[in-house]
Amino acid sequence: MGRFAVQGVMRLVRVLTCLVAGLASGQELLEQGRASYLKGEYARSAELLGKALTDCEQDAVCKENPYEILKALSRTMGVMGRLAEAEEFLQRAIEVRESRGETGAELADDLTEWAMLCRKQKKYERGLERLHRVMSLQHRKAYDSLEGHAALADTFSRMALFHVDQEQPDLAANALGMAVEFRKRVHGENHVALLPELDRLGTVLIAKQRYEDGERVFRHSLRIKEQSMGLSEADLISSLDGLGYVLFGQKKYAEAEPVYLRLLSVWKDSVGKEHPMVSMILDKLALFYREQEGRQEGEAASAEANSIRALFFATGLRREAGVLRGRGDREGAAKLYKDALQVLSVDRAEHAELKTQLENHLRQMRVAERPSPKKSVKGVAAKKAEE
Repeated sequence: MGRFAVQGVMRLVRVLTCLVAGLASGQELLEQGRASYLKGEYARSAELLGKALTDCEQDAVCKENPYEILKALSRTMGVMGRLAEAEEFLQRAIEVRESRGETGAELADDLTEWAMLCRKQKKYERGLERLHRVMSLQHRKAYDSLEGHAALADTFSRMALFHVDQEQPDLAANALGMAVEFRKRVHGENHVALLPELDRLGTVLIAKQRYEDGERVFRHSLRIKEQSMGLSEADLISSLDGLGYVLFGQKKYAEAEPVYLRLLSVWKDSVGKEHPMVSMILDKLALFYREQEGRQEGEAASAEANSIRALFFATGLRREAGVLRGRGDREGAAKLYKDALQVLSVDRAEHAELKTQLENHLRQMRVAERPSPKKSVKGVAAKKAEE
């Protein structure tokens, strides 16, 4: 081999060595940046990934495919709250995918991520445009498959979030309705996978006072929950609450009453009879009864609700009084004990135990504060005279 040929080979080897070293350096920085991200060291991760991107842009081979670095930077910036920068890096990453002619699920996932970044920044129109692009990809690639139907359901569900944020309940209801229909194609009519969209759809329909449609939706969700294994009584609460509301709104009192009573029973079983949430359901029941002429149950429901609130408030005052007493603030503690007694009612049996406890606390404090007997001056003088 001639001298010039040998020199040419050596130059090629040096170029390849530098190229491999540059790629290794960029890859190493990328891995270090990812590791820092996983540790929660986001500023360090951003610094390392920024260096990786700089190295990559100076390398002819890496410059053609900086996708992984751009995605990692976008994720890190998003966690740091630097959303505009996160969007910029994600857009660049998507442009890399598109430059390679990609149109598959991975591109749809990136576009979805871009849309949700737009939502966080309240760029609703821009975000919806991305979701429509996602939907076009999903229709094109897998419209007639179960996987495609599930993906379309997810996209419609996300669209509904944008419409709710913009106070567009009709559009939100339409999107959620489509999400439910595609979920049915995948899972069937009565699968738990339908529940998130059904509950959200019911809430949107209530906001629009579309009570008849809301009744259909809440009955559907309740039926699924009742038939599903592994769900507790507490899981029925949202469906019962919504169903009671829409029946009440339609003045279907005979149908609404057992729903409200069941809702009250579920809450009591779930959190206890004296929980504040129970008082809120009793308030609903009181309003329900008062709307109907000749029904006297509203007063009893209202009295029970007020009793629960009083007991909850007095218990909190007693707890705070105990803290003050422990700090030596007897005057402040005594005031809170007395305030708690004022809240309680003498004719409510459920208040009797706490009332007795408060009275005992006050009695103990009075005994502790009672001064010891003082010796009289004359007695002291007489004792000294005897000595």
